[in-house]
Amino acid sequence: MTLDSSDKKSRSKHLYSLCVNPEVSFEGQTKSERVILLLRAHPITFVPWIIVASLMFLLPFILNVFLFSLFRFKEVIFINIFWYSVTFSYVLVNIISWLFNVGIVTNERIIDIDYQYLLYKEISASTLEDAVDVTAKTSGFIHTFLHYGDIYVQTAGNIQNIEFYKTPDPSDVVSVINQLMQQHEDRRASL
Repeated sequence: MTLDSSDKKSRSKHLYSLCVNPEVSFEGQTKSERVILLLRAHPITFVPWIIVASLMFLLPFILNVFLFSLFRFKEVIFINIFWYSVTFSYVLVNIISWLFNVGIVTNERIIDIDYQYLLYKEISASTLEDAVDVTAKTSGFIHTFLHYGDIYVQTAGNIQNIEFYKTPDPSDVVSVINQLMQQHEDRRASL
């Protein structure tokens, strides 16, 4: 993936976990700022919680045989409703977590937005000027085969480093960020 300044067409891959030139805006965006990349965790990361949710969905069918011998009909219905509410909540929290935990790369800065437990939001940001080094790490057979890994943006001084975990095509993302850093450095040198 290369960054061509004339190509402003929006593209997405992997169920919108890697969006190039998305038509989105975010809180705190300046007028001159343009979103280049929008990053989320690779969809393969859904598999563990989908398996757990499927088991949670099927468990009452198995346990109801035993529950009817221990409880009355209304109590078993209540237990099932409660269990499916917990299951639905588990699925909803995982979907929302994937949807809102994003990385944003603009023409001016790099932003990591993390929601933890839906009640705590942490935003880490760095300008392209403060970004020193960008590294992609892919480890293991599954990560390599499905082309996803972690991206680490090292920043200058005491500024917090930025991490994007389980991102699709990490080498391409690093390439785009490096191009943006080089363009920013070239602009600064020409002034």
